Amino acid sequence: MFFLLSITPAETNRRGRRGNRRSGNSIITYSLVGLWILLIAFEIVSAANPPWLAKISDPGRSVEARTYKDVADLLLRNGHYDLAISNYLKALEIKPDMVGATVNMAITFGRMGMVDKAIATLEDALAQNPERPSVIYYNLAEICEKSGRTDDAITYYNKSAEEAPFAIYAYRKLGKIYLEKGDWDSAIYALQKALDNKLTMKVSYEGMLKRDINSFPDDPEVREAIRSALDKGVSWEDLKPYDNKIFVDVLKSEKELSRLHDYIGYAYAMKGDLLNAIPHFRIALSIWPENEQARNNLNAAIQDERNG
Repeated sequence: MFFLLSITPAETNRRGRRGNRRSGNSIITYSLVGLWILLIAFEIVSAANPPWLAKISDPGRSVEARTYKDVADLLLRNGHYDLAISNYLKALEIKPDMVGATVNMAITFGRMGMVDKAIATLEDALAQNPERPSVIYYNLAEICEKSGRTDDAITYYNKSAEEAPFAIYAYRKLGKIYLEKGDWDSAIYALQKALDNKLTMKVSYEGMLKRDINSFPDDPEVREAIRSALDKGVSWEDLKPYDNKIFVDVLKSEKELSRLHDYIGYAYAMKGDLLNAIPHFRIALSIWPENEQARNNLNAAIQDERNG
């Protein structure tokens, strides 16, 4: 029997300088890894602080609106939903085009069980033509998924994956939905896309550029520099200053990657394709030896293989 248990969702001054440089680059490397691991730990991708979501012109009103939104975000994180809504509305009274407040207000409605209002609020945010709509699509998908609107959730997760700097999250969600539906081929495709977009130094660096290009609305020189880097493409030469060994070592025990391989193996096993299922179960265990679900699935697959 196969198990799918977790579908829910630095001698000399010169040496000292070199040591400091290496230390700084190592810190940056840890930061790149930490960003991904932090993001992947959360079920909701909210627009808590990104400045690209607040297209604001007047500095005074900007500060006032941002203050209301920051207070609302804190209230949302602490479960004070009614007060959060009140502060988001105050922010939007001052700046109606503050998309970040609109998105997080929709998340609040969703947590309050007001699904239709949450969806309508997010659709309103999309109508404002935000520069990076992937976070809105992702939240639309999650709300639809949690309310049983599976087909809509699939549509929105696909749209999010097309737009997102880090597409792994949307593809992971898609794969899990397809597993629950028993659509093994679609699950394998989506989960393989998640693995194809898994964190590597190159993927992380490029994704952060894509994310940050809209974080400097008042600094065209920075935006142009980021755009040029993206147009040129990220090469491993660009990444030489950073410590890839740290990056790889930290991710060797990343549980989510282990789960992804286990999920793919499960889908192959359910198709009767043990030749492809067993290697994924073994990879899952090599990443995270304590993954009992993968161990049980591997044992079941080996037994089925022996039984012919």
